[in-house]
Amino acid sequence: MKTEHLTEMQLQEAAEKNVDVNIHLLICPSCQQKVLTYRLLYNGIGEMEQPVFDFDLSLVVMKALEKPKQPFPIIAVALTIVLVTVITVLGYPYWDNIKALFDAMPLLYLQLMIIPVVTFSLLQGIIYYRQHLQKMRQLKLN
Repeated sequence: MKTEHLTEMQLQEAAEKNVDVNIHLLICPSCQQKVLTYRLLYNGIGEMEQPVFDFDLSLVVMKALEKPKQPFPIIAVALTIVLVTVITVLGYPYWDNIKALFDAMPLLYLQLMIIPVVTFSLLQGIIYYRQHLQKMRQLKLN
């Protein structure tokens, strides 16, 4: 015969179902007292009044979760366009030299430049995608 007491989960289960599901409960006054305590607790919680709010709690929570929208970075876009234009204009006279440089460069050097850039870009994209999915899961839980 088992002399171990029931676990808290078993005691709570017996209290919720309002039946003595275990033989141990019939012979153990300690466990019977714990089940009775859980039943009283459950009844007390059930009899409590539901809180009444004079405002919409979900709106308050959603406003706290929302980050203020960042303005469109028009200065950064304009600066990028200006820099690309300046580099293009200044590099145009040297286009033949640049082309000759890449023509003379062995294929291995090009691969050594392209492979890390593509790999880094892919990994960065994966990281951003995972962060996006994590944020979406958080929104669904709320």
